Amino acid sequence: MSLCKASGLAIFAAVGLLGGTAGSAYAECTSGYSCATEWSAGKIINMGGLPNSVFNSATAINDVGQAVGYSDDAAVEWSGDSAINLGALPGAFASWALRINDAGQIVGSTEFELGKYSSATEWSPGGSVINLGGLPGSTSSQAAGINDAGQVVGESSAGAFPQATEWSPGGSVISLGDLPGQIVDSEALGINDVGQVVGWTFVYKPNGGVYATEWSPDGSVINLGALPGSNDSVATSINDVGQAVGYSYIGGVPYATEWSGDSIIALGGLPGSTGSVATGINDVGQVVGYSYISYVPESSTWAMMLFGFAGLGLVGYRRARAGRV
Repeated sequence: MSLCKASGLAIFAAVGLLGGTAGSAYAECTSGYSCATEWSAGKIINMGGLPNSVFNSATAINDVGQAVGYSDDAAVEWSGDSAINLGALPGAFASWALRINDAGQIVGSTEFELGKYSSATEWSPGGSVINLGGLPGSTSSQAAGINDAGQVVGESSAGAFPQATEWSPGGSVISLGDLPGQIVDSEALGINDVGQVVGWTFVYKPNGGVYATEWSPDGSVINLGALPGSNDSVATSINDVGQAVGYSYIGGVPYATEWSGDSIIALGGLPGSTGSVATGINDVGQVVGYSYISYVPESSTWAMMLFGFAGLGLVGYRRARAGRV
């Protein structure tokens, strides 16, 4: 079974939609916004989103093909031919679903006060919503991965600099560590049932950049590399056979990437797309993510990158909604 399964959670609390609102699983892609995408058996598929949504992203898929992510500011699950709104923590401005395990446990984040801070969140199959907290002294946190043993990974921060974090079922919260160098921050985005964790680390020196990173159960921390021509990369998900996916930046544009054995593979995107991000992979090699349609993100992509893969989409959407695209 893979770590990176599917995921689900939330919406605008102000709107008060805390239940399962279903919508069409197919929607036209909107120019200037990302479009939820599935790569399967050589096909690239538009997954759609909630009714009237313009911004859609799938973040993970499980071994039976259930996918999750978000539509605009609402967390969703794609099941059968419907996109389902999953709800949020009380007082939320917005939230997003990032992963689900085979037991139906979902993790992600609830955002408060328009991005001022967020809380790592878990949704149980019974419908309860749990605030996971973070490392001692942290003021904000985000859960981004869960495996079938219930181990959760993400990041905690006290101020501007997040640190890769792991939550254990017994309640302990630990820092995972970083690549060698002078570190600004790091984030764990996926964990498999073997305990391998992937994400990113920002290294200030000696070779500055954002590096796709793997944390092994033995405590080692590995730089996974990037596509040719790229110096910056992020790994978002890893399955139980060790295949990881994410994206590499080339010329300021993200390209969906797969790490398999010693190979680094470009996955492509929907027809007409100008960039793509892979966010989830299951044990049979199905990959989901999103493609940019007729839109190249602003060249100043560092803020997006340091948000992790969820922030990459959300920041782009909010800028667009504010008329800055």
